[in-house]
Amino acid sequence: MQSSAFFCTEKGSKKLAQKISSRKSIKGLERLKNTAGAEAFVLVILLRLFPFAPSGLVTLAASYSKMGAPSFMVSSTIGKIPALFIEAYSVNTLLGWKTEYQLSMAVFAIVAGVCYYYWTRKKKKTEDLE
Repeated sequence: MQSSAFFCTEKGSKKLAQKISSRKSIKGLERLKNTAGAEAFVLVILLRLFPFAPSGLVTLAASYSKMGAPSFMVSSTIGKIPALFIEAYSVNTLLGWKTEYQLSMAVFAIVAGVCYYYWTRKKKKTEDLE
């Protein structure tokens, strides 16, 4: 999955980069574009380890750099291993809870999701009115 997203994003980001660079140079994108080798490899591992970095953004950053697909696949997999252990531990712990606690967690998640949906919907409506 990650490799197919890398290939698609790589083609699109290179076309976008040509349009952007023809208009004006953006310092951060220029630095990212020139990242290659071990620096790009370590960058992807660190971004995958960071729990709040969106996966799509990491893939975009890697495809925009001079990093090759094999290097991306290896570094992305290495970076995902700790996250997989954390997720497995969390699910195992949750499944060990009593049924009442599991149901209360499910209800809490549903209520939080509904509240978030209405909050973002209300926020969007107020932004549209402005």
